[in-house]
Amino acid sequence: MLTSYIKKTVTLLVVIITVFFLSGCEKERYYKYPLVLDNAFNTINKVDLFTLGKTEQEVLKKVRDDINQILLDLDHKFNVQDRSDNIITDLMRVNNNAGAAPVVVDPEVIDVLEIALDFSQRSVVEGVALYDPTILPVADLWDITNRQYNYFDNNYISDEELPEEGEIAAALALVDYRDVIIDKEESTVFLKNEGMKIDLGSIVKGYAADKIKVYLLDNGYNKAVIDIGRNILTVGSFVNADLEDTPWKIGIQRPFASIFDRDYEETEIIGILRVTDLSLVTSGIYEKYILTDSGKRYHHIFDPRTGYPMNNNVASVTVICDESIIADALSTTLFLLGIEKAMEMIDGLDFNVETIWVLQSEEPGKDYEIYVSAGLEDNFAFNDKVESRKYVYKGVYDAQAGN
Repeated sequence: MLTSYIKKTVTLLVVIITVFFLSGCEKERYYKYPLVLDNAFNTINKVDLFTLGKTEQEVLKKVRDDINQILLDLDHKFNVQDRSDNIITDLMRVNNNAGAAPVVVDPEVIDVLEIALDFSQRSVVEGVALYDPTILPVADLWDITNRQYNYFDNNYISDEELPEEGEIAAALALVDYRDVIIDKEESTVFLKNEGMKIDLGSIVKGYAADKIKVYLLDNGYNKAVIDIGRNILTVGSFVNADLEDTPWKIGIQRPFASIFDRDYEETEIIGILRVTDLSLVTSGIYEKYILTDSGKRYHHIFDPRTGYPMNNNVASVTVICDESIIADALSTTLFLLGIEKAMEMIDGLDFNVETIWVLQSEEPGKDYEIYVSAGLEDNFAFNDKVESRKYVYKGVYDAQAGN
């Protein structure tokens, strides 16, 4: 348990840079209150709350308890992983009744599911939705959650433990978002084929962050950083020493950065982004993966066309937009599409989305290339220290030139 916790802690998707201050003895002070939350969704969750003046511990306890209840309620609807508490969630019941009968679910489940299925439709390439919430049979086959590699245990697996082609083909036959039937009037979800399974883990953490933000604003808290499984949502803005509003500074993690690196403190992040009241969510190949004893790495984002982890040159993509639920779903969708098709998709959206890409480089002597979308050109400060790690900053991605 300790090594698992340490690993999750040191592989945060983003590093939040927050330095608060006493702005002169005669002036009011902002206080930072870190609220460590329960591990709903089998991940690490926390909220950094900032208040002008001290806040009583009893008040902070109520805020923490209320937020934990939000997370617990959602976990009991959306979790699909068996746990020791023996809770059968709404989505578990849907999966258990696949091919047999529709299942009544909480309206929240349908709301989130509809957004996920909308992104499935937007991600169709040559007749296949690359973002498909029914990919769970394939994910279960690979079982990366339970076999995830970590530095402390060196838990390699053998190549013989990888799924066989016949198993992958059978699992892929169960993957099709179009076979998810929603009846909003009856509040039911039905999976048409026995053995189908749905997983909304790629979107529900963002939804949870959005709900927590609403709670905080409704209760008069307008400065916070919400971190739900490394889905980051900023509430309001940071403030400077003169109590003037200023953007938060968010560090974007370098893929495969490790505390064992000699230069970890200097190269932990690829750069700093300045944001206000926005969400940042990253998907990448470096956080959840299995490693074989022959040196092969298999990450957790699967290609519905092959049943294998997506094999494109994307190491990570960070999505920045207003709503965390959208950023959450988009980060996986854009990762699967690859930068060229992803940029085409973004151009067709009716809301603003910015992105930061880390691509595996074909340039001699360079391992990774970093690109940003046009809206971040003046808002992203590249950390040139990572050049020693063979990262090169390419600036704004030019879709027409392909670079």
